[in-house]
Amino acid sequence: VPANTAQPIWISCSVSTEAVAGHYNSQVWFHLDLLPGEETFCFGLHLEIWNASIPSLQHSEIGAAWRGLWRPEDFEDYYGTDYWQKNKQKWFELMAKHRTPPDMVQKYPRPLEDFIAISKMGTRWFCILDARSYASKQEAGCAAYTDSDLKVMLDTIEPTWKALKAHGLDEWSYVYGFDEVPSTCEPVLRRVFGAVKRAFPGLKTMAAINWPKVASDLPLDVWVLQYQLFDEFGPAASQNWTKTGKQ
Repeated sequence: VPANTAQPIWISCSVSTEAVAGHYNSQVWFHLDLLPGEETFCFGLHLEIWNASIPSLQHSEIGAAWRGLWRPEDFEDYYGTDYWQKNKQKWFELMAKHRTPPDMVQKYPRPLEDFIAISKMGTRWFCILDARSYASKQEAGCAAYTDSDLKVMLDTIEPTWKALKAHGLDEWSYVYGFDEVPSTCEPVLRRVFGAVKRAFPGLKTMAAINWPKVASDLPLDVWVLQYQLFDEFGPAASQNWTKTGKQ
């Protein structure tokens, strides 16, 4: 650390589930070899333990509450080419510890070993791919898919879907797409997600759409609505949707 520079230090304290709630005072000692005669510093540490426990990710109702990109290329510029493959398990464990599901929406499916690892940590949703990435053009403000586009997408889904089913992870697997598109894109959503549902019965589809009215016969299993629109749409919208068995 350069001279006259403040350097924050993060201290992590693991608290036993058997710990008694209350206030605790202790001390933290730092020993610095580079300052002869002033090697030891003492700082007071105050802990307040609450009479409550936050459930782990595995024992909570959190779904796909977080979406990031967890790929080698996202870390290479900072840590080098081999970093992610060697350390991804630690990243997943850190996120799960803090109740942040390491789900990921991207063009291509992630490695099967990642799905298996995060499932064991409590992640409940597994995005296979993002359908938006397979549209070859735009028409009238909506993504447009050729028959060839759909075939490529379905061919990409198939091996991962089969592998997830073989490992018992198919119930929470899904294909994402149509992020906040206008309601005029409904015919495209029906075509694309309809193709997914026909090719892979049981595979869920998910989209974030902010339409005032969402038809219950859409080939859509999970409707994501922006939180600030809950009051505007009213509870009836979600009740009408979920009573059909959808989410």
